[in-house]
Formats: sequence, C-alpha cells, structure tokens
Amino acid sequence: MKRIITIFISVAIFVCLLFYIVDIGKIPVILQKVNWYLVVVASILGLATSILGPFRLKELLRIIGGEVDKLYIWNLANIGALLSLIFPLSAGGFAMSYFLKKKINTTYKKTFFIVFVDAFFSLPLLLALGVIACVYFFNKNLLTIEIMAKNMFLITVLAIFGILVIFLQKRDFINRIRELLAKAVTLLSNSKGSFDKPILITLLLFVVGNLQMYLYFIAFGLNLSILDFILAESLLSLLGTLPSVIPMKIGQYETFGVLTLPYLLNVDETIIFSVLLLQRSLSIVIVLILGLISLNSLNFNWELFRKIPVYRNSGTTSKKEDR
Repeated sequence: MKRIITIFISVAIFVCLLFYIVDIGKIPVILQKVNWYLVVVASILGLATSILGPFRLKELLRIIGGEVDKLYIWNLANIGALLSLIFPLSAGGFAMSYFLKKKINTTYKKTFFIVFVDAFFSLPLLLALGVIACVYFFNKNLLTIEIMAKNMFLITVLAIFGILVIFLQKRDFINRIRELLAKAVTLLSNSKGSFDKPILITLLLFVVGNLQMYLYFIAFGLNLSILDFILAESLLSLLGTLPSVIPMKIGQYETFGVLTLPYLLNVDETIIFSVLLLQRSLSIVIVLILGLISLNSLNFNWELFRKIPVYRNSGTTSKKEDR
C-alpha cells in the first residue's frame, strides 16, 4: 500500500508540473497535423531497436560463459519491458536476471551484473555527449545561466525526490541492491571478455534510436538541425537515466523533455510534449503487444514471477536463490 501511495504521489507531481507548463488545449490541434506515415516508420524503427538489443545482451553473457538463444533473450527482454511497465523500480531487470540464471545454470549475482551492464552500457556515450551538448548550447546562447538556474533547479529537485523515495523503501531491499552492485563491479574488473561487439551494437542502437525520434519530430512538421537534435536528445536521454519509482518513468521523462528541449531546439513546449506523448503512448502499446506475445511464446505464467529474488518481498531472498 505504501508503495502504491508513493507511486501515485510521484506521478501526481510530474503531471501537475506538466499541466502548469503545457497548454493541454492545443494538443488535439497539433495532433491533427501529424504525418502518420512517418509515425509508422518511426514505430518500425522502434521495433528494430527491440531486435538489436538482445544481440548486445547475448554478447555480454559470454563474459560469464553464458550461451543463450537470441530468440529466448528477445522474448525475455519483451517480458522484462512489460513488467517494468506494470511494476516500479525496473522490475523487468530483476525478472530477466532470474530467468537467465535458470537458463544458463549460474548464480543470480552474475546474471544481474550482465543485465545491469547491458542497461547502462550506453551511459559513457551519453555522459560524453551530455558534456558536449552543454558547451555547444551554451555557446549558441540557447542554454543560458538563467535557464540553467531555473530548469536545472527543478530537475535537481525532482531527481533528489526520486532518489529519496527509493532509499525510503525497506532497508533490506536497498542493502540487497548494494550487495549485487558490488558483486557486479568485482565481476567486471576480473572479466577478460571483449567488449568490441557490444560497443558496435550500442553505436548502432544509438543511431537507430535517434533516427526514430528525429522522424517523430519531422512528423510534427519540425525542421531541426540534426546536430542540435542529437545533442539535445542525448542530454534528455542522460536525464532519463535518473532513478524513479514510477513504472517506465511515465511522466518523469516527459517532464524532463519539456524542461529542456524547448530551449535547446527553440520549439514550443506544447509541441515538444505532444511529440513525447505520442512516442510514449505508441511505445507502451508495442511493449504490451510484444510482452504478451513473448509470455505466450515462453509459456510463462504470473505465478513464476513470485519466485524472483530481490524484488520479491521488497528484496529479501534466501541464500539458496543466489546459488
């Protein structure tokens, strides 16, 4: 019950902030002018990223000696995305770790490490581009001290709120995550595997993902500089890595987008929100469809997810589950 109330309050904060910034009444008019053919193409590219992603995870699993069929990983990733849509705190990642552990007969800590590395593999690239973006937009006078002071203050407050909410969860859950992350760092430092293929796949995912979002903006009649768009989108993606208890970070991502992209791309806040709202809505539909198909393909039922360690019972699990 406490978790549900926390999620409700978190969503309410983001929704209220969005309603304060965005003119909701303009959205239907904006959507009437959308090029839906481009939206369909962008959605297909979104599907392409869901197919490319498992290739990287498959390569990373080799670090711990795991050989898993790509179709199984793809189905598992779809189920993980579905769980993260329904439950908070990236429940899908814990589920993927658990079922990969069963599949390759290894420890949960090792598979959790792989899934964690896969989820944040693009973070160094986003950090580098984020720094470049700040310098670039500051030199173009699109990112001023006044704007940074105003919007970054809001973003910082929201980020701190999200972090505090997570740490106010039961202590055994937080301790469990710390233990697993410590194991992940140790495993990574001792790894002798090659990261060449995962890096190449990450770059390809970055290109396809940016092309997908760029088509969404073009569909709304926006003619944006490709360089400006890539740097602005990278900065937003970097902010998107901030923690949240909200399933799929619904509301948080859109709020961060409205607080940054209008200034960086010189586009009206309501148009930006309309783009992000449409993209998020379609991605949720795709996640639901692919997740349900994959559940049926792997013959999973909801009772199986009660066995998942860490997330189950707010993070408690027996030593037997770690073996």
